[in-house]
Amino acid sequence: MSLLQVVLEEQSPAGILLIGFLARVITELHCNRSSSATIGLVNFAQSTKFDYVPSKLMQQVPAAMFVSIERGGKYSKLDSMNTPIVLHAFSSWDRTKASILRLAEAGEILDDFGLYGKEKKVIVLVDDNSIRSSELQILVRSYNYAGAIDVIYVLVNFASVKILSPNRLQYNLTTRHALRDPVEKLFPDRLSNLSGRPYRVLCHDNRPLSYLNDNQIVGIDVEFIDIIAKHQSTVAVYEIALKSKSFGELWRARRVDLATFRIELQGMEYPFTPIFFPNQFRWCLAVPKAYHRIIHKQMIWPYTPGLWGLILTVAVFFVTYELLLKKFLLKHFGDAFPIINTPLHILRILLLFLLTEYYTANLTAILGLSQFSDHPRTLEEFARSPIPLILSYPDKFQYVRDNPMVRAKTIDWNFSQTYDPTGLAMIQLCDLFPYTIDDTTSDLGKRYGHRHYHLIEEPIITSITASAFQRRSPLLIRFQMYISRLKEAGIWDYQMRKGIINNRNRWTKPQGAANDDELERLSRKQSTILRHEHFAPVFLLVGSVYLVAVIVFLLELAVHRIEQRFRWTGGGGMAWGNHTLD
Repeated sequence: MSLLQVVLEEQSPAGILLIGFLARVITELHCNRSSSATIGLVNFAQSTKFDYVPSKLMQQVPAAMFVSIERGGKYSKLDSMNTPIVLHAFSSWDRTKASILRLAEAGEILDDFGLYGKEKKVIVLVDDNSIRSSELQILVRSYNYAGAIDVIYVLVNFASVKILSPNRLQYNLTTRHALRDPVEKLFPDRLSNLSGRPYRVLCHDNRPLSYLNDNQIVGIDVEFIDIIAKHQSTVAVYEIALKSKSFGELWRARRVDLATFRIELQGMEYPFTPIFFPNQFRWCLAVPKAYHRIIHKQMIWPYTPGLWGLILTVAVFFVTYELLLKKFLLKHFGDAFPIINTPLHILRILLLFLLTEYYTANLTAILGLSQFSDHPRTLEEFARSPIPLILSYPDKFQYVRDNPMVRAKTIDWNFSQTYDPTGLAMIQLCDLFPYTIDDTTSDLGKRYGHRHYHLIEEPIITSITASAFQRRSPLLIRFQMYISRLKEAGIWDYQMRKGIINNRNRWTKPQGAANDDELERLSRKQSTILRHEHFAPVFLLVGSVYLVAVIVFLLELAVHRIEQRFRWTGGGGMAWGNHTLD
């Protein structure tokens, strides 16, 4: 363009209006951001209509930083810069370029600025005199396909400026704006109300996160996503994946927004954008439960050994007082005896009352236990225990490498060999332990449920996992934001507890439980009901007391008879002796 044409464009009514409009919008967007942002400029040097815009904007908005690229030339990607505002100067399509390449151009621009999966505002300047309506339609579809929904199109001719934007998530430019419209109206929050546009979700059988129940897909993930969809005035449509196909095949074969599969990130390039649900893969140790009988130990548990020693000392003192000191005091200190004896008598009654009451209360509190757990409850206790650990590839676990005692008793899992899982510890997912232990023990040789094992809830390793979201989907940013906020509000933890309770009781659902709340209430009620096993220690204790009473009775009877015989023998001898003496 010649210098005269540039001056004419700058001084034209449309040029003056355009610069004023762009300067106001960029200033408002730039000032509303909490962090510094760079404004990206695309193809302004190639444009014969808008090449004056960058210099004018730099004069009008001196506080902003600008970076310019030219499509088709040599330049480096700017994904390391924060460039949430992009201005694209568009004149016309290259007539020789295929339609599919035209559709991909907007995605390439966003990729150059590293804006996939990030918040972005795009302003497209279009030469209204040279562009066809079909080309404008392709341009709009191109940005929509790239996942950019905060886009306005500024159509400029010599005398006027028209500002258009798509209606919600549609391709058609049906909304027209005035030059004085505020930024909030130019870039409305289109993701707060999706107007029924559904989330398409791919799930797989992974109880309790997602699974089939009566031909309906349910689970913790499903309920959590439904909450997010409800906040955006829409719904989620779920599809269960076949186990026979890999995740890559399923992802390429279906057009979905996200998949709830948990994938361990390996630092490689993925065909999707990772999205992070609150739960990560935390691996914990599951050890077989073991118990030992404590029936007779319960009788001495209410008091510690030190207190038992004190009680014995006090008892010896009072026995000594009754047998020796009391007669001595009465004989030598008769006047002072009541002053000494009465407080000691009151003290003996008070101690007897307190000790018997405390003993009875503590004994009653522990009589419901007939056995005591003998399995390790911490990683330190497990390291000292003789329980072996079975693992595949044990050297990849830092906990095993750092503990020689654990490494010495670790069994390298040979998948062609059968094991007895009742005496083996194994590694399980902490959150999903009740649902994965069955399959793990079955692979070892015999299926056992979670009731046979105790989970040591100290993770030995944590893996960062992500789910898959469409790379170009405009729904990504808002969806991740809802996940974070619902996690902070405690919704995920509530759904996790609720899901675990429901699944634990799915085989033994109490009669009369009409819904989940009723099920939880009945479960709490049943846990407070005493059963036969709770009274076994009481019966054994009572039996022990009766046995001791019988033994004492027999001893008293034996002593009484021996005493009578001794008296009879002694009395007879004295009589005979007296008779002889007489």
